[in-house]
Amino acid sequence: MDQTETLSHRHRDENAARHAGILALYDWCWGDDVQWLIGLTDDDRYYSHDHGYFFPDGEGWTEGSLMQNVHVPHQFADNDVGISPESVKQLVIALRAITPDALRAELVKIPESWPVTDSDLECLGYFLEQRAPEVADRLLARFGVVV
Repeated sequence: MDQTETLSHRHRDENAARHAGILALYDWCWGDDVQWLIGLTDDDRYYSHDHGYFFPDGEGWTEGSLMQNVHVPHQFADNDVGISPESVKQLVIALRAITPDALRAELVKIPESWPVTDSDLECLGYFLEQRAPEVADRLLARFGVVV
């Protein structure tokens, strides 16, 4: 596999849909240190990789950095040509359907050995919950799709 910081090979495999997901994830979770793995022998298929530096301030995120940036757009600057409009629609629907209970169900899966407190996780859940509809709106505006 090859690593890249740009989203290329959009016409290969299902990358037009995968790239839409990458753009949504990057904005929603405040992407940074972008490292995408590309399966060179798998029709240049994209895989997401190394989310250790997602969220404001990367691996050193705090409740303060989350709250300071909860409503700040953080879009990945990339060429939008060829992005799957249907995938954007599906992502918008999914982002708008996110509930506190669904986020809580995922956050409780974080191992107790990780150095985060319940308060940190509660704040992270709030951050993601608040950003989800805003990211959905930005995707709609960016790609001109209607849901």
